[in-house]
Amino acid sequence: MTWLIDTLLSTGALIVLVLLLRRPVSRLFGPGLAYALWALPLLRLILPPLVLPAEPVPVTLVAPPLADLPLAATPAGTAEAGGIDWLVLLQAVWLAGALAYLVWRVWQYRAMRRALLRDAVEVGRAGTVRLVEGPAIASPVAFGLRDKVVALPQGFLDRDDRRGRDLAIAHELEHHAGRDLAVNLAVQPLLALHWFNPVAWLGWRALRRDQEAACDARVLAGRDAHTRQAYARLIADFARGPNLGLA
Repeated sequence: MTWLIDTLLSTGALIVLVLLLRRPVSRLFGPGLAYALWALPLLRLILPPLVLPAEPVPVTLVAPPLADLPLAATPAGTAEAGGIDWLVLLQAVWLAGALAYLVWRVWQYRAMRRALLRDAVEVGRAGTVRLVEGPAIASPVAFGLRDKVVALPQGFLDRDDRRGRDLAIAHELEHHAGRDLAVNLAVQPLLALHWFNPVAWLGWRALRRDQEAACDARVLAGRDAHTRQAYARLIADFARGPNLGLA
């Protein structure tokens, strides 16, 4: 449990640090590096705590008189007889909340996937990524780690704005190519650890914004000004769509 508390405090501090640094880093070095900053709390989650060697301190043992010894010792951190160990109770609530959060996120993702693929029709492939159109899809969305999918609204491939259509699909394909969906999955244990912490939820929303900005930058790399303008209009249109689970 000491490891969990240490990880909670250190990852929370790193989330605050990234929240403070992300905007100036994005302005100075671009959205890609700002997005990469979120690796700091993730790496701290999986790495063991850093323990620095301490200077040895000489200890002089003095035996107390026999008469001063207690008849019975109570282990530190245990509750008195008949009482409640509040520390153990809080730890149990914390871990139960983390488990409930993970179960909820898995259920939410699976429900979203079922809803988007229900009555959807495959309309093409881009490498290992399936392109599907379906009635439950309001705007293009990428999901899936093994069965990779880009889901499109019905009739999307027949849009008159071919440039906008291709850019929208390129954006979702870049989410797959950039492993953004794997990052979203990797963040979930960190959010589970901080399920009660509002700073972590601010961090999650900021990470998603940085992720989208980094994806936009990768799509637009080397593009001309007209393409950038068309892309900006496209993003503004689709930003009004619903927020879909982990996608």
